[in-house]
Amino acid sequence: MVGELQEYTRERVEVYPLEPLSRISARNIEGNDIVQPPPLASLSNLSAPVIAATYVYGDLENLEAQLWSFDDFLKESAHKWYDASDSHWRSQLLAMEQTSAFFYGTLMHPKILKRVIRNDGAHLQVCPALLLNYTRHKVKYADYPGVIPYTKSRELFDHDLNEMENNGRGTLVVGLTAKDMGYLDIFEGSQYTRERVKVYPLEAPVRLSNHTIEEHPSAHPAATELSDLVEAVTYVFKNWRHLEPKLWSFEEFVKESAWKWHS
Repeated sequence: MVGELQEYTRERVEVYPLEPLSRISARNIEGNDIVQPPPLASLSNLSAPVIAATYVYGDLENLEAQLWSFDDFLKESAHKWYDASDSHWRSQLLAMEQTSAFFYGTLMHPKILKRVIRNDGAHLQVCPALLLNYTRHKVKYADYPGVIPYTKSRELFDHDLNEMENNGRGTLVVGLTAKDMGYLDIFEGSQYTRERVKVYPLEAPVRLSNHTIEEHPSAHPAATELSDLVEAVTYVFKNWRHLEPKLWSFEEFVKESAWKWHS
């Protein structure tokens, strides 16, 4: 189940309203009074665009060549998405909003994660995970790290890194809500881009309240012993020139600096 709901990425787009905005009535939500869109006006007559967020599908191989029809959906499938109690509808919406994320720096600390998302994380599950072919570096003049592909970080070193060094270790967090992700985007800021990656879970996920910090991580398992890949999002550092040519240590951060972030 982990990672199955990561086909979409939330992106900012421009849309053109075709009519004035109005409130959605209860009848609209139940599907008994669906308003069909008006015919598309001439492009030259469109109103000013509006900035909005939408969910863009990321895996072209899983899409059919045929265009999707909302009319067909109403006739054939809409009833599967809601019922009289509305419980099925609510659960489907909740599932669509959940995100799995790979954290490799300060957010590996449960207290810091809970402070950033502004709740106790009771809905989250966590496990150690491995991101292959990415390296984690200290950001210049900062406590926190940035991760970049090894193809870029190779330029920072005068030697090749070993397997323990050129793969990023962190935590996979499952069940993040849209609200959680909004707070995380604000926290990460303009230095990072949120990108889709595939990671290897190293253990079974546990509730965040039962998760303990890895003080002395064990060696990475052999490639043949790794579990199945899981899709997640992570925050990749934009400008590798602002990174130090040495790897960041989570253990040193916990000992020396974490208290500044969660106390």
